[in-house]
Amino acid sequence: MPGTPRPLLAVRLIGPAATVAQQKQHLLTLLTEQHGDRVSIRSSTHSARHAGEIRVYVTATLKEHYDHTTTEGGTLGHPPDC
Repeated sequence: MPGTPRPLLAVRLIGPAATVAQQKQHLLTLLTEQHGDRVSIRSSTHSARHAGEIRVYVTATLKEHYDHTTTEGGTLGHPPDC
């Protein structure tokens, strides 16, 4: 029975707003460069408990019909040299 595909990556970042926003952008750029249109990326931003901090959730899931067991030069969705 088909279900929800397992995420390739699920990350929660919590910290100072500027730092977390920068790390989020870095992750989004890296995932897009490595996987292009083969990956679906979702992110959400929320306030954190402490003033000036935020929580960011980033989830990357491979789109259907993509064999993630191999990539050009890497394995299991990882680029070479990981």
